[in-house]
Amino acid sequence: MADEYPYLLPQPDALTQGYWDALKEHRLVLQRCRSCQTFQHPPDRTCRFCPDEDMTWEEVSGKGTLYTYVIVTQGILGPWRGHDPYNVIQVLPNEVDPASVSVHNNATYNVVYGNAVEVDNDDLEVGMAMEAVFDDVTDDVTILRWKPVS
Repeated sequence: MADEYPYLLPQPDALTQGYWDALKEHRLVLQRCRSCQTFQHPPDRTCRFCPDEDMTWEEVSGKGTLYTYVIVTQGILGPWRGHDPYNVIQVLPNEVDPASVSVHNNATYNVVYGNAVEVDNDDLEVGMAMEAVFDDVTDDVTILRWKPVS
C-alpha cells in the first residue's frame, strides 16, 4: 500500500507522535496546556500563551470553519507535479478560540492544515463549516482531510 501513495509521508517525532497516533484511530486531537487550558497546533514543548510545559493531548470534535485556503495551479515539487490544481486549506477547529490564531515566521498557528475533499475547488468559501475525514493512505499512516458539512 505504501508504494501506491505518491506523496511524501509524515515523519512523526516525539512531539507529534500523539497527533499521528490519534489520526490512525480516526480521532483528531490537539495539544492543550493544562495550566491556561489553551489549545495549540502544531504541538510544541511549551505553551505559546502562558508558557507552561504541562501539555496534554485532548480529543476535539473534528468540526471547524474554513479559515483560509489556496489553490495550487502548478505543482512544482516532485510528487505533486501533474496533480494540479489542488487545494491546501486551514481549518479553525470549533474548540479553538479564534483570538488564539497567530502568524509567526510565515506559519499560521492554531489552525489545522489539510486538503478539502468532496468539494470542487471553485466552491470553497472562507467561513464554510467543515468536518474531518480520515484518509488511511498506508497501513501505518492516516492523513487528515476535510469536507464540507452537508
